[in-house]
Amino acid sequence: MKWKDARSNYPDEWLVIEVLESSQAGKWFFVEDLDVLEICKDGRAAFESYRRRHNEAPQRDIMFVHTHQPELRLEERRWVGIRTGV
Repeated sequence: MKWKDARSNYPDEWLVIEVLESSQAGKWFFVEDLDVLEICKDGRAAFESYRRRHNEAPQRDIMFVHTHQPELRLEERRWVGIRTGV
């Protein structure tokens, strides 16, 4: 499914999605094709669903988003901090 279709099918909703196809231009990551996994009542429920699904299958590219965004693009940021317990 394309982002514009997700926005029209699920207006003003929190979604948990799986990215099926993406592209990158510079520091921007664009979602080209996605699958809607769950519709959530609010951001907290979306985050909990995302966290559960990510823990079950960390190799899948899962994220939570709100459909008010006209374009689904994310800025890639490099992690430069220290992770404990790794």
